Amino acid sequence: RAQNIGTSRFYNFFLSNGQSMVQMTHDGNFLPKPLTVKNFRIAVAQRVDVVIDFSRLPSGTELYLVNCQEQQDGRGPTGKILPVALGLKTLKFIVDGTIDTKGDPSRIPTRFFDLPPINRAEVVTERTFVFDRTNGGWSVNGKQFDEHVITASPRQNTAEIWNIVNNSGSWMHPVHIHFEEHQQLSKNGKTPPPDEIAREDVIWLGHGENIKIFRRFRDFVGRYPTHCHNVVHEDHAMMFMWKIVP
Repeated sequence: RAQNIGTSRFYNFFLSNGQSMVQMTHDGNFLPKPLTVKNFRIAVAQRVDVVIDFSRLPSGTELYLVNCQEQQDGRGPTGKILPVALGLKTLKFIVDGTIDTKGDPSRIPTRFFDLPPINRAEVVTERTFVFDRTNGGWSVNGKQFDEHVITASPRQNTAEIWNIVNNSGSWMHPVHIHFEEHQQLSKNGKTPPPDEIAREDVIWLGHGENIKIFRRFRDFVGRYPTHCHNVVHEDHAMMFMWKIVP
């Protein structure tokens, strides 16, 4: 499992030998089916589980998990993916062929679980939240965080569509929405990529992106935050409070 517990850095991981991996999850939830991938990416607070098959490599082989996401400062990635030879070696593997696996019978299933169905008839309203810079500081919908201000009050046992928009220029934001996990409906007006269609609680909000999500409000009422998980942005007011009401 890879989990990004950093402050501001985004990652895009490749194996140094060019080998593929099998991605199983996104933000702790199974994808509908495993994906064979050359790389996987995680913003701050995101989680990804992958399976790496070392069985065809000679004993003693050394290889690395390499971050190829170019990022020069806290703004976020530049958008450039570095060649593996120029990436940052993050984790080293040494293959030990002497270990007795006892005929390990484990296999990756062809499918996991179907996604929960999205019933648009449940949707009672649509909201937009713009992550931006205002008066030299961080803002959401033009306002900096005030714990006493409730930005949205969805009703329990309803569903809503939220548009999460990046209007902050060259900055990127890992947006963490508390309470129940959501599902992406679209990314920049298109179908979300297959590695992001599982239920999630963090959105990699890239340059100029608009992510449309479906959210339900069940089980509990009360106050919850939504914030940028770039800790510098979070600590400087890129956050808002919302409240589920009966």
